[in-house]
Order: sequence, then C-alpha cells, then structure tokens
Amino acid sequence: AMLHWPVLAVAARRPATAAMVRSALQWAAVSALTVYLVLALGAGSAALPACVEESPELTATEREALREFILSEAPHPQHELDIQFENKVRLIGYDIDVESITPGQPFTITWYWQVQRRLGGGWLQFTHLADASGADRLNQDSNGTIRERYQASRWRANEYIRDVQTITLPPDWGSDRVVFYHGFWHEAHRLQVSSGPSDGDNRAR
Repeated sequence: AMLHWPVLAVAARRPATAAMVRSALQWAAVSALTVYLVLALGAGSAALPACVEESPELTATEREALREFILSEAPHPQHELDIQFENKVRLIGYDIDVESITPGQPFTITWYWQVQRRLGGGWLQFTHLADASGADRLNQDSNGTIRERYQASRWRANEYIRDVQTITLPPDWGSDRVVFYHGFWHEAHRLQVSSGPSDGDNRAR
C-alpha cells in the first residue's frame, strides 16, 4: 500500500536559498528536483524484503562502539518534528547535509528518534524511495549503522537514536520528485499514530 505524508520539500539542481519549516507539514521551496520526505507507518512489502530479524541485547563493547548513534541526551535537529507513535517512540527531527540533491551524487539524512518505551517483539524500520509516479525505486531498509547493528526492536527506553543514512539517487532517476516512505512494522501490524497528522488509517501524512 502506498503511504503518503509530504513533510518537507528539499533540494534541487540549484541550491535552495532558504528553508521554511512548518510544524508537521514542512517544506522548503526549490526548483527542479523536489524531494518529499514522507514519514509513515506500515507493514513491509513482499517485493521489498530487506528487513532484518530482531537481535540479542548489545554487549558493553558493542554499545561503546555505537555511542555516537545511541545518545543519552536530547539532540537538536536542524528540522524539528513532533510525531508520536503509540507512546513508544517519538520522531523529533532530522538533519540533511545538502541544500540541493542531484541524481548520482550522495547525500546524508539523519533521523532522530526518542525512545519512550521499548518496542521489542520484532519491530523494524523501513525506508523506501519512490518517484513521482509512486513506483518504488530504492530500498533503504538496511542502510545505515543503526539499521545494521541496532534495530528498532532492541532500542531501550530513554535513549535517543541517531539514525544516519547516506543515499545516492541513480543517475537515471528521471523524475522531479523522490518520496521517502519511512516507518515501523512487525508482520501485519503497524504502530498507531497517537499524535501528529494522520490519514485515519494509522498512517501519518
């Protein structure tokens, strides 16, 4: 199922001159290539199977190695959000390292999560990129240190998660838009949106 929530438009073939951040529906006006960051919830797609199973607790050594990604104090994202998922996890914002995104060139986006209660039970993240037609083009479920080494089912209460993803659109992207589908899933279940814009079917928009 398609998940829609345009939150931000960023980047173009020429740099943006300013960013306008508007609470839950945020965007920065730019020109040619518009990137919509669509934060949503939903079950994993059978066609996009790159999600991983729940893993054991981190050892002290593993936790030390991940200390730049698992924070004990609240971060201060460039772009603030306040999206609550079932009183368990709150998306508090994100950083992006470019003002313009060009196909074929990498950019880094960092999501910041506040963990209020442990998810457990095999809950995982997904990130799928689609073009303006809605066709899925890239699967980024396992992209990034957090996705590989500290999955959402393992997050502990009172942690802040710095979820870094470096992404390159293919040179033949051929669309004036890229949509990020981003959320949590476990089997056929979704986390409910308890605070923040929703379509009424537990999908933020």
